[in-house]
Amino acid sequence: MSSLITKLNLQLMKFFATLLLPLLIVSCNDDKKSNTNACNSTESIDKVQWLEELKESMTDCSCERSIIQGTYQSQTVFFIALTDPLCNGIDTPTLYNCEGIEVRAFTTSQSDQEDLSENVARDTVLYQCKD
Repeated sequence: MSSLITKLNLQLMKFFATLLLPLLIVSCNDDKKSNTNACNSTESIDKVQWLEELKESMTDCSCERSIIQGTYQSQTVFFIALTDPLCNGIDTPTLYNCEGIEVRAFTTSQSDQEDLSENVARDTVLYQCKD
């Protein structure tokens, strides 16, 4: 009789283990970078997936470049800008909204450069890259 109870207990344990193990695996999913809205994040840019990817795209930093949070046409935008006072260059940033969707890409044309200098405010430096 006791061996029958032991077998039943083992079968029950196996049954519950096969049910609980997948739940534990799913619940332990790494959500460190699940935030995609940079405007709602209070964490570092490494916690917002598309901002971290933007940061990782900054590979040549012989002249200091920064990820900036700014304002364009009354909306919050994010972009990479040349911020090194010792480097002479023309900025042609691409502006992204809070979700990482492109809002505007600037070129070297005079009208774009005027629009950039007149209508894009640089509010906060989020990250600086300098080799």
